[in-house]
Amino acid sequence: QTAAPFEVSIDSITFSTTATLPTTGGDLYIRFTPTSGGLTNGSVTLSTTGATNVIVNVISFASDCSTKSSPYLETFGYDSESATCWDVIDGNNDGNSFIYAMLSEDGSELGYGYAYSETNSADEWLVSPVINVKSGDVVNVTYKAFYSEYPEKFSVWVVPETAATAADINANKVQLGATKTISNTTNFTDSYDISAHAGQNKRIAIHCESDPDMGIFAVPNFSVTNNTPVSVIDTEKGEEIIYPNPAKDMLYIASECSVVEVYSMTGQLVYSEKMVEGNNSISISHLETGVYAIRLVREDGNYSTQRFVKQ
Repeated sequence: QTAAPFEVSIDSITFSTTATLPTTGGDLYIRFTPTSGGLTNGSVTLSTTGATNVIVNVISFASDCSTKSSPYLETFGYDSESATCWDVIDGNNDGNSFIYAMLSEDGSELGYGYAYSETNSADEWLVSPVINVKSGDVVNVTYKAFYSEYPEKFSVWVVPETAATAADINANKVQLGATKTISNTTNFTDSYDISAHAGQNKRIAIHCESDPDMGIFAVPNFSVTNNTPVSVIDTEKGEEIIYPNPAKDMLYIASECSVVEVYSMTGQLVYSEKMVEGNNSISISHLETGVYAIRLVREDGNYSTQRFVKQ
């Protein structure tokens, strides 16, 4: 026996949460019917009269490629609901484009990366799921080059929700910011206001334009945040939402939220993390010493903010 969203069957046709195998044995089929994206853990219990039960743990994964809206955080991790919903388009048809891969030696960071062509300039597109744009929405793109001696070039665009080919994109695209040439080998984030497209369904396209024989251009993080919430709780004069403050390595969250965002005092998003049930802390050991603002975003779009000192 098992429990939803898993079902079992002995003939692969009729499924239920229970099934009875014949005394002579046979095959047991397990079906997974997801109700949401991401990883789902479950189990199947095998029981026989007079014998100890055997429990088989099962893990399944489902993608959620539905239309997104802020707050939307894509870490491209193993538990991501939409990492596989991004489209990769080989603009110059040279067979070399973005791939989903590990972006760190220890395997802790995943994302999309483009590895150089020896002969061709890059014309490679990484296109987000459809996003329902709201007033105040900001797109945050995190990027890096793998080798400082091999600079990478990229640009960011708003494209139609139906864009599926390079021709679709080039026929109707709006650039966000300027084309950048970068050599940073640590993660850096640029933010782009997309409020001009409020009320429309759009996709965000990241265009790698690096010269031939460069290195690897990587995108390990992406998010859409909103700067016009329904309500803002000013915690500077009220209840503390984080502790300790000041902090050196870890910050603990004392308020329920779905996404945590950390901003520099110049307003730049420097870190974001999607919170999961049971996790009430974030690591800030990678941040430079100084003053930051933390934003705790709830499922309904409301958020709380507070300043903290990184020692």
